[in-house]
Amino acid sequence: MRADENFCDELCESKYKSAQRKQQIMFIIFIIIMGLILILPSILRTNG
Repeated sequence: MRADENFCDELCESKYKSAQRKQQIMFIIFIIIMGLILILPSILRTNG
């Protein structure tokens, strides 16, 4: 691996980018679920 490269080959780079995308999606899902957990009880209280 040369000093100016970040990845050993294209396969390593694509695996890394795929893992990054999955991690970002899981984080977004987590934030949405936490938001629903925090907001849903107050919505149900006002309607119920």
